[in-house]
Formats: sequence, structure tokens, C-alpha cells
Amino acid sequence: IEKIYAELCEKGIPNYFGLQRFGFRLITHEVGKLILQRKYSDAFWTYVAKPSNNEDEKVKAIRKEVWDSRDAKVGLKEFPKHLRYERFLLQKIREGTSEIKALLLLPKNLKMLFIHAYQSYIFNKLLSLRIKEFKSLKIVEKDDFVDFVELKKHPSIAENPVKISNLNKKRVNFLVKQRIAYLALPLPGYEIKGCGWSLEKSKEILENDGLSYSDFKHEFDEFSSKGSYRLADMPVWNFKYKFLNNSVIFDFFIPKGCYATVLLREFTKKDFF
Repeated sequence: IEKIYAELCEKGIPNYFGLQRFGFRLITHEVGKLILQRKYSDAFWTYVAKPSNNEDEKVKAIRKEVWDSRDAKVGLKEFPKHLRYERFLLQKIREGTSEIKALLLLPKNLKMLFIHAYQSYIFNKLLSLRIKEFKSLKIVEKDDFVDFVELKKHPSIAENPVKISNLNKKRVNFLVKQRIAYLALPLPGYEIKGCGWSLEKSKEILENDGLSYSDFKHEFDEFSSKGSYRLADMPVWNFKYKFLNNSVIFDFFIPKGCYATVLLREFTKKDFF
């Protein structure tokens, strides 16, 4: 455990979004992508009916039937009561509401989650590319961004990213080594501007989906996002562990927005969701 943790501290701990971010069926980001592509019918039916191996076989079979037929009547007849949002959407379709107008009737937090999940998906892909190309998250280059740790009672992230220039590059790399500054990568959105490795690679990933940063300025505000920056390297404080019978108990502190399951996976190589 100590060897793995030492290696993680040296190269950086990948601050991936955990699987929880993508919903139990792991389709939330797909819905977000389709909304941004303005493919509203596909987005609607993906959310309502796309089958998932994470559900029990009965529900999976019902979803497949509705997925293949796109028949709202079948879904309303067969879907169990606990699929309340799916049933709600199907009822709206039966009443003559369009797919996009039906989606807009969902709770605000759920509508925002579609776009946030897609941003998270792009971020995770970008982070993997960064690790593959640079081998370490402790190296920052010109036009990269970093954010800083505020060492209060409970350490937190300043959420005020700073761009690296030739003038501050040496100083910032020193602060990265001291675990005061951390590399930050973009979460795509219509207000994210500039150049540099991370932005160019992020744009390339989006282009593969037929999208650009400007597509995050949606005609419906609920599906818009300005974008932001997120730490690529997960800060961890007060890391401790102990053995108890045949188990290991971990104790550590990470900032809001980071996933403990992502850190634990570095030790177990097993997903917790």
C-alpha cells in the first residue's frame, strides 16, 4: 500500500469522475451528448428505454422492447412504477408533447446532470490522454492551467485557475511539486477560451462527437454550460490505513467534488459501483 501511494504522490493521482457520475445505467452522458447534438428524439429514447446490463433481467427486457419499438403505450403498460421519470416522459409523449418539450419538464437538477455527465466523460478522456502523453500529472507547461489549495481548517480548492506563462512556469512547477498548485483541465463549455495542449485535445475529443465548445450554448438554458476547470491531480491529505482481520481500513481527506472510490480503485483495481 505504501509503495502504491508513494508512486501516486510522485506522479499524481488521476482525479477521474467516478462511475456514479454517469448514472446506474451508465447512459447519462450519452443523453447529454445527444442533447448537445440536438438529436432530441434519440436523447429521449436513450434515457427512457436504452437497455443496461446493470439492471435486472426483467426490466432490461422491457426496456429493450420499448427501445426497439419506441412505443410509448407499451412502456406505460409494462414499466414498473419505480421508473417514475420514464413513465412521466412516456405519458407526455402519449399526450402529444414533443420529445424535447417532455425532457424540459424533468426536474432541473436531472436536466443539468445530462450535460454535466457528458462534460465529465470528456474530462475523463482528456485526463487519460494527458497521463499517456506526459506520464505525470506533476508537470505543467505553458498555456496549462493550475489551481491552488487553500490550507484552512479543512483544505479546499481555490477554484481560481491560473494560466501558465513563460514568466511563471518555473515558479508554478515548484508549487506543483510542493502540493500547493495542481494541474487543472477544462470541463468544456462556451466560455472556455484559449490555446495550449489541454484545450486543443479537448476540442479534438469533442470534434469526434461532431461537437464544439460553442455547442454548449444551448437554446434552452437548462442544457447550457459555461464550462470550468477541474483538478487533474487529486489532492489527498492525512492518508492513513490499518489492517483489520482480512480487510484494510483507509482514512483520508479529499476535497469536495473528488471521488473516494477513484482513489481506492488505485489500490484495488476494482470498480466500486
